[in-house]
Amino acid sequence: MLNEYESIFGQIMSEEKFAKFQQSNPWFTIAFGQDLPVPPKEIPPCEEMTSAFRRIFALIFGSFGFEKDLNAAEAMCHAVLEHLDGIKPTHWDTDEADEWLNKYGGAEILLGTVCVYAGRTVEGVYHFMNGLGTYAIGLNSVYSDFIRMIINKLEDVHCGEANYSGRGFSADFPMGFKPAAAASLFAQAALDVIPGMSGKNGEVIVAKRFDIPHPFGSLKRFSVDSALQPHIVDVYESYVIDKDFNLKKAKFYFNGYMPHGDGRAIILPEGFTVAPHSVFHKWYDFEEAG
Repeated sequence: MLNEYESIFGQIMSEEKFAKFQQSNPWFTIAFGQDLPVPPKEIPPCEEMTSAFRRIFALIFGSFGFEKDLNAAEAMCHAVLEHLDGIKPTHWDTDEADEWLNKYGGAEILLGTVCVYAGRTVEGVYHFMNGLGTYAIGLNSVYSDFIRMIINKLEDVHCGEANYSGRGFSADFPMGFKPAAAASLFAQAALDVIPGMSGKNGEVIVAKRFDIPHPFGSLKRFSVDSALQPHIVDVYESYVIDKDFNLKKAKFYFNGYMPHGDGRAIILPEGFTVAPHSVFHKWYDFEEAG
């Protein structure tokens, strides 16, 4: 992580640059040659998601002739999220569920943006991770660079240690593949599984990987000896933010050696799960610890 984020195009991102960009193009993606619809001056119902989102953008950045009002923008974000929580899908393999995830992801990204401009960096990153964790929202490169730049600011924030215990938090009781004498290293599994996890008590892991060159957040990897001879265990360190927006560092101990007889079974760490909508359920069979 760097204190000053430089994009793949060599541009130094800042909160000021992003705000200026959003004043003229207030949306998640870039609308080339399109007239962006102006939100109504009256407060739209939460069901009219596009109008609600447009209004939130306008209140954050002063777009469309609106006065900036972060308090009003934050209130609208919470109203939209409360509405979405009330219509949360029960089945996740439908077009309706994909649409819900897209809206939920957008609302969380907007709430994170409000928090950042209100000076609450850690809280902002928490909501960014929730939004990105839907894997259902498209962001232009400018918005993505803005989020990465804000994540980098965590380096300057006081950080404690996450004192987790149980499965997944020691070399002798790691998460990951089940121990087997006949196994081959498949380190990709850790990069799939750990960023895809979330805490059962509301924790988010500040690492999200997409099929693009630059992920969000980071995982620091090193290896340690363990009782799983002849294998070693990889340790992945990442920021974790709890539901009260406390920033911590956590170490996840991962057995990355895939058994020759069963390459799908993954033991999750104590207190963590993988969301039911996650694409990784197609690749792995998750077994929760405890």
